[in-house]
Order: sequence, then C-alpha cells, then structure tokens
Amino acid sequence: MDGQLRQVLCGSGLNGDGRCRDHNLSGTTLANKVTRADFAGSFQFRDPSGTLSGIDVGDVFKDLDGSRRARLRYDTPSFSGCTAGAAYGINALSSGNGSYVYGNVGYGGSWLSIGDTAFSVDFYRGTDFESSGSSSDSWGVGVTQDFDAQSIEAYLGYIQYGFSDAAISYADLTSITFGARWRF
Repeated sequence: MDGQLRQVLCGSGLNGDGRCRDHNLSGTTLANKVTRADFAGSFQFRDPSGTLSGIDVGDVFKDLDGSRRARLRYDTPSFSGCTAGAAYGINALSSGNGSYVYGNVGYGGSWLSIGDTAFSVDFYRGTDFESSGSSSDSWGVGVTQDFDAQSIEAYLGYIQYGFSDAAISYADLTSITFGARWRF
C-alpha cells in the first residue's frame, strides 16, 4: 500500500527491490541504517574481563535479508522535511526465530546553498540471534551533506552497540563512519 500513509510493506520474501530493507527515507542511509554489520560487522564484543568473545556485531545484528524473513515495515510521508520509519522482522526459516525492531527518524532541508542536509537518529533491538535469551541493542545518529556542484555526498555516522546473553553482558562497542560518495 502506498499513498497518503506513504508506505506499508508486509509479508515474507524479497521486497520489490531486494535491497530496499537497508534504505531509509531520512536521506542518511550512508551514515546509518538497519544493516548494522555494514558498519562494524567484524568488531568483536569483549567479555567483562576484557577478553575478545568471538561474538561479533555481524553475528548478533541481523537484518534478515532475502527470503529468510517475515517483515512488517512502515515509512511515513515527509512532514516539512521530517520522516520516520519502523520495521519488525523475524527469521521465519530458523528454529531460533531471531527477531528485530528498527526505527529511524530523520529531518532534511536545504539550509545551505551548497546542497541538501539530512540528520537522523535510529535504534535497533534484536533478540535471540546468537542464543535464546540474547539481546542486541544499538542506537545511532547520522548526518549527510550534499555538495551539488561537485556531485558529492559527505556523511558522518555514530553507532553504539550493546549485546548480552543469558550469562554475560558484554562491553559496548562504538563505530564512527565518515566518508564521501561521488556520483558521476
């Protein structure tokens, strides 16, 4: 359904665009998005003693791409430059049935003559991905700045990751991502 409500997606299997799950309407997809493993997938959590656990961000922050998921997603229309989106996904083909909830709120505008600027805040909460009773939590902020004359989009993102299972609460991780994309 698409229209005044903006967009509602529901069901199992691929979206019309198999990669649309990791795009948000805030304009900050380069800085933060549901695919947390894209930013820090190989970073390992440390146990309370400081020892690397062997559990990395990619193990416990799943986005359930492809046909393995049942998902519900809603994206709002833009209200004076502000957008919001929320998604719920569950691993329908696994006995573990890990699931996640993701949300993103963004604001964009043309405040500078050089190009559009966008800001967003997002959160992710996953359960049962590494083991039954495990919890994966993260939040992030992102900003992008377009440089229209040069066809460049610069971005900066900050994400905080947390993970715990039934026995241990691991030390939090942080990622800072920055860069630029040149379109030609």
